[in-house]
Amino acid sequence: MKMLLQSTVTLFAILCLSGCGGGPSHEEVANDIVDTMEEFADIVTSVKDEASADKAAKELDKIASRLEKLKAQADKLGEPPADVKDKIEKKMEEREKAIKSKMMGMMTTMMTKPELMEKLQPAMDKIDKVMKE
Repeated sequence: MKMLLQSTVTLFAILCLSGCGGGPSHEEVANDIVDTMEEFADIVTSVKDEASADKAAKELDKIASRLEKLKAQADKLGEPPADVKDKIEKKMEEREKAIKSKMMGMMTTMMTKPELMEKLQPAMDKIDKVMKE
């Protein structure tokens, strides 16, 4: 459970601290990261039983691949200037709050059904690894 929220927070840190240039703008990459975070939250919160957990695990593997590409893109292009970083943070703040809220609700479900989290764990570990690199 804690790892899911930590992954979300880590993604947001990448959004705030990483940038891009020579291709998509800082804002475009930030938007792609938050879009991916929203999709991540939607997938995880869709888990209600073993069948949906199996489906979610496959979808989370795709999220891990997408995040890996976004992280590489952001790393390659560097940190945005302070004014751009501030603009991005303000623009994304409400979306990030909504994601955190959705994730908190999901944590209760997962705590009462640990067998579902076990099915998600390998995919979650991949996402966590991408975020730590």
